[in-house]
Amino acid sequence: NSDYAKHTIQPWDIWIEYRLNPFDADIVKRVLRNKQNESRKMDYEKIIHICKERIRQIEGGIEW
Repeated sequence: NSDYAKHTIQPWDIWIEYRLNPFDADIVKRVLRNKQNESRKMDYEKIIHICKERIRQIEGGIEW
């Protein structure tokens, strides 16, 4: 139900251009997502969750 197909630049174009790791790519995807009639709150909560996990990994020495 997202509107990715309506745009010239797709999320994967950004992922490839910037060589994003899976966590950063997921954040970009969620920022660009726009589902009609749905609150953005869940997307932002998920972004926070992803960021906290990535911080945990960085603190544990896991680099991508």
